[in-house]
Amino acid sequence: MPMMFIANLSIVGAAAACYFKAGDQQEKQIVGSSVISRILGITKPALFGVLTKYKKAFVAAAIGSTVGSAFIGTFGVRLFGYITSSVFSIPAYIGPWFGYAAIGWIMAFGVSFALFYVFVVKMDTGKKEPAADVAVPAKTLFPGSTWDSWMK
Repeated sequence: MPMMFIANLSIVGAAAACYFKAGDQQEKQIVGSSVISRILGITKPALFGVLTKYKKAFVAAAIGSTVGSAFIGTFGVRLFGYITSSVFSIPAYIGPWFGYAAIGWIMAFGVSFALFYVFVVKMDTGKKEPAADVAVPAKTLFPGSTWDSWMK
């Protein structure tokens, strides 16, 4: 369980770095809302909306998670209760290993944030404008027919 929280914090770190590298306002809104939802315990927007879109962010999160998990695993951090991995699970760590857990959290977030922020110069949003001289083909259902002929 402690390593699951580390993995989630590394996802937050990589997604937060995406926020600072995002070019347009719409992308910043998507990434910003996924970071906030991830901190509160909902992983899917950050994982599937941001990290699968930007592969380097996914790799940065994996490396950050590895570093943080190795650290807390080395010091034997334990969790005193079964709870979902979000910011609300922090009180379950209070005990003799809390300091090591906090250092692992900072390491996971910091490493994933730094790796993505340093190694990505500009994020590619994947939006491609069609060339002006290229004709866009009509949607077809069957060869020789167009969508308009079926709608009549």
